[in-house]
Amino acid sequence: MGTREWLAKVAPQTQPRLVDGKWQRPLLGAIARSQIIKKALAAGVVELEPTRPYIPVFKGHKHERLAPIREATIAEKMKAMPERMREHREARRNARRNLKQQEREKKGLPPYIYD
Repeated sequence: MGTREWLAKVAPQTQPRLVDGKWQRPLLGAIARSQIIKKALAAGVVELEPTRPYIPVFKGHKHERLAPIREATIAEKMKAMPERMREHREARRNARRNLKQQEREKKGLPPYIYD
C-alpha cells in the first residue's frame, strides 16, 4: 500500500469535524500523524512513493539572474558600435556646420565651402 492510499484512510481523523453544529478538534494532530507514518514505514506496512526529482531553483538577486542576458545584449551592441560612433560623429559635424552656416547667413556673409 502506498503512502497516498494510506493517508487517504487516515485523513478524516486528521481534519476538524462539525458535530451537532460545533467544530471538534481532529482526533489526530499533525505530530501524531507524522509519528504514525514513521512507525508504519519502519514496520513495512506503508511504502514510500517515488518523489519528483529535485530541481534547483536559482535564488538570488535579480541583477545576478539577468546578468548573462545583459552581457549578451551588450556584446551584440558592441559589434555595431564603430558604425554608430561614425554616424554620431558625422551627425555632430553636420550640426556644427549647419549652425555656422546659419550664423554666416545672419551676418550676410557668403557660405563657406567645405572640402
